[in-house]
Amino acid sequence: MKKIYFCLILFMGTCLLSAQNSKQKEYNIRTISVVDIAFYMVLDKVLQSEKGSKYYSPSVSYCIRIFNKEEKKIIMIEGSDNLRLFVESEDLIGCFKYKETNFFVLTEYPELFTLTNKATIFKIDKFQESGEDDRWAAYYFGFDNENYYYYETQNYTPATKYR
Repeated sequence: MKKIYFCLILFMGTCLLSAQNSKQKEYNIRTISVVDIAFYMVLDKVLQSEKGSKYYSPSVSYCIRIFNKEEKKIIMIEGSDNLRLFVESEDLIGCFKYKETNFFVLTEYPELFTLTNKATIFKIDKFQESGEDDRWAAYYFGFDNENYYYYETQNYTPATKYR
């Protein structure tokens, strides 16, 4: 009788563990290396500014897009606490970590980023919503000839401080 209970408990534990593991989806994202070390100053500006935001959380990750605007190269960096938005993006090139923060690159740009042979694994709850959230600020920087300059910030909400 003890053997039956033991087998039953062992079986239930295995089923429970299996069900728990199936609640998460695993994503293998190629790791990117930053080529231009001056680009870290741009990331520092974003991280410093975000820490003063009403919605800041250490779990926020950021996407990086590069595009042309009026014949200028523009870097857009936008945050979200929803990793699924980034890891399931059709435009995703890869990711890197800087100061314990994940950055997902959505535009191929060899002057700034190169792919490595490594991958970063992200485990995300299958039931996490993937809708967009407009409470996060978007930071825009221009750059030319390895010079970066602040362009603008959209949708920034400063934290309210009480005395």
